[in-house]
Amino acid sequence: MCWVVLASSKLPSEAIPLALITCVAVIIIYMWFAVIICMTFILIRDKKRLGIDIEDYSENRNIERASSSFL
Repeated sequence: MCWVVLASSKLPSEAIPLALITCVAVIIIYMWFAVIICMTFILIRDKKRLGIDIEDYSENRNIERASSSFL
């Protein structure tokens, strides 16, 4: 569709490849974000199916840290 719009427009011939590359880049970025969002929902769904409570991962747990005096 981008090609039809660009070919029928009165843009200089040097601008058409740049516009096509921009269209493809925007589509790739959109698909990348869509995949990340879908995978997030799938992981949340799987955690609910397996009975893993999501709040277990969000608790602030005390992490023991090494003292710099021992290093």
